[in-house]
Amino acid sequence: MSTIAPLTRRRFALLTTAAMLAPTAAARAQPFAEFERFAARLRELSGFDPLPRPLVAALADRMSELEKRAIIGRDALPDELRKRVLTALYTGVYTPRGEDEGERIAYPDALMYATVEDTINVPSYCGGLPGFWAQKPEMA
Repeated sequence: MSTIAPLTRRRFALLTTAAMLAPTAAARAQPFAEFERFAARLRELSGFDPLPRPLVAALADRMSELEKRAIIGRDALPDELRKRVLTALYTGVYTPRGEDEGERIAYPDALMYATVEDTINVPSYCGGLPGFWAQKPEMA
């Protein structure tokens, strides 16, 4: 007698979904081996501590391995790379070397908002300052 459960539609859907998600979860678990050193170097370059993790992860995903190794290394960064990295951190838009158009990587997490977060509303899908919905409405 077999101890294997029969393959029902529900079990098939569950196994198929799990098989599709497994590689994605593994890829997200570790963006690249030196991620923490990369993030530490970006904190050092930008002067911000902590840096938003989605911003650092998105930048790491878009950069070439050569650029990431140059950032992690202790040698002085070439000015062109330093400018592109700092521009990406502050604006949330990364422009690969040799390209004219940038790609939005983490716009709401861009550092340009961290410098003025107490006075300017970060662009988002919501209309007021953060937390405005928690205040009682003014009565007419």
